[in-house]
Amino acid sequence: MSADLILVFICFLSLLLYMYAVVQLLKPERIIQLILREYDGAVRSGRWRAAMENVEQICDIVKRAASVNDSVTGTYGLTRMQEIAALLPMPFNEDDPALVIHRSFLNQWGEIIGVTVKEKETGIIYVALDALYEQGCLYLEQGAFVPAQEVVKMYRHIVFSHLLPEGQEYYAETVAQRLYRLAATASCGTWRGKQFAVRTWETILSCGENCFRLGKGYPSLYAGFLMIEEITDLFANLVDTPLYHRALLSYFSLWKAFAAVAQRKDVAAWAIWWSAQDFTEDLRTRGRVFALELARHEGRKELDSTLTHLLPAPTNGPQERPDADFKAIWVRLFDGIPYAAREGEESGSSLGDG
Repeated sequence: MSADLILVFICFLSLLLYMYAVVQLLKPERIIQLILREYDGAVRSGRWRAAMENVEQICDIVKRAASVNDSVTGTYGLTRMQEIAALLPMPFNEDDPALVIHRSFLNQWGEIIGVTVKEKETGIIYVALDALYEQGCLYLEQGAFVPAQEVVKMYRHIVFSHLLPEGQEYYAETVAQRLYRLAATASCGTWRGKQFAVRTWETILSCGENCFRLGKGYPSLYAGFLMIEEITDLFANLVDTPLYHRALLSYFSLWKAFAAVAQRKDVAAWAIWWSAQDFTEDLRTRGRVFALELARHEGRKELDSTLTHLLPAPTNGPQERPDADFKAIWVRLFDGIPYAAREGEESGSSLGDG
């Protein structure tokens, strides 16, 4: 009898061990590891189509994890995808076959963010947004501006196709911060990098304008688009280039959208931030001019009053009104009203009387 009990106990223990092994194999992390093993084999043999199918399988697991609020699995899968993407051959032009692979990765990340936004899985959203940013940094470090531009396009797609339709524009400030950082990094380098920076700034403008127009603005959203450290770095790197005017137009076009919906406390926060930045005197003065005139142009007298007190006119330095080089910017900012129309205003409405 005791021998039979021992045999039953051994069988039961063996069954438990078997069940444990099966459960381990069914864990998402283990499945991802097995998929990665297949991916490595496909890459070594040059079977890129099969390799990308493996990546899609990982993407499906991450999306499933997001749909059931499993942030641990989702984060694990995203991290493994990021590691794979960092080792891919780098494309440097539009005709490079490797660009298709990188686009596929970026599209996968975009799909993951789409699901996480819909399911409101905050943890995975931030991991995915950061993964895009890290990949963009990798491209810029190697001077691969073509795939870096794809990262910017994907961020824009995320804002317009997922965040705004789902009413989750508060994540857009994170997108803006990541884009500003990419732009600031690129602006430190070559002429092509500076061009990339300005194009990225124009993307930030389009995202910010639409977020502000929703009428759901709040201080951190405004700060994410208009008051972060990288803006100072961008202006410093572009001020002595022909791209400076485009940078000014992008920033103050967004400020115009801000002025249309902001409260006095929001504008006060911006004015304090602007005054504290290490801008050139020319930029500081022109920023004051544009802000005051745009507040008046939008019919926001209360903002005009706040700005006048917080941004007093300089007693000396550059002329307050934009000179001839800024007339084209003026026309676009002020809805076709030429700068010449301002020159004929009475002194009581001039900035010096503020």
